[in-house]
Amino acid sequence: MQLITDNDLQNLDIPLAAKAIGDFLRQTCAGETDAPPRMAIPLDGETLVITAGTDLENFGFRAYSHRPGLQRAKEDQIIACWDRETHNLKAIAVGERLGAWRTGILGGIAYQNLAGPGVETCGVIGSGLQAFTQVRAIAALAKPRRFLVFSRNRELRCAFTRKLESDTGVETIAVDKAERLVRQSDAIVTATNASEPVFELSWLDRCTHITTVGPKTRHRHEAPVEVATWADRIVSDSPQQIREQGRDHFLADALSFGGIDNLGSILDSDLASRAKPRTLYLSAGLAGTEVALLAAISAKVAQS
Repeated sequence: MQLITDNDLQNLDIPLAAKAIGDFLRQTCAGETDAPPRMAIPLDGETLVITAGTDLENFGFRAYSHRPGLQRAKEDQIIACWDRETHNLKAIAVGERLGAWRTGILGGIAYQNLAGPGVETCGVIGSGLQAFTQVRAIAALAKPRRFLVFSRNRELRCAFTRKLESDTGVETIAVDKAERLVRQSDAIVTATNASEPVFELSWLDRCTHITTVGPKTRHRHEAPVEVATWADRIVSDSPQQIREQGRDHFLADALSFGGIDNLGSILDSDLASRAKPRTLYLSAGLAGTEVALLAAISAKVAQS
């Protein structure tokens, strides 16, 4: 059994991670995985959240804590992976990076398949770990020409910009206003903790793709409800998680949840030729993908 920590994930092999998660998405569409919605267990003011899933080779879970109103807490998590044939415990990951990388890789796969060719400028609203893993994955999988970055904290925004350009080699520019970023971007990624929309629909002059990673509840959402009518196609990695959220989802009154496509169903397809190009990706957190990613990482470690 291997123990994986955040230190082991500083330089993730993104193509390896994308293959592992992409395979899980394809297996999900083929009915070969079990990825139920997450379960929240209330515990005297605390909440323990558990996601569990299985694919053809592995099964396991992720567990983390949540308390409403808790600010700037490190999102320590436990992820465990077992071998389906032997039931031997393959690996355990502790920390916050593997969960963030899982979400980022899913976002990178979505961007690669939805944004399409000709999308040269990717705007990023947010400068935290979730924003960083999203754009690192996008840089590796979709190879945009430039990134624009905005967050309210100038110091964090500039540090994020420097590190992203250094790590990826992609031109990265910090901008001082969200409106300026959105108007100059072909696609945008929002990864914030905002309780109100961080952009307006009227700013989407040239944007053809939106990824929203942050809050998506009725009373707290980083994207405006009107994105449901702006988008010609809406995709999520976990439509079942959105259905489970039900009336509490910020788009519950704006669309039929049955109209949300599964990310796995669009892999390897050519959306560039479609007549309706505007796409929206709702990041929801597909259970089991973190287990598949841990399995791939532990296999690589075992071979090295």
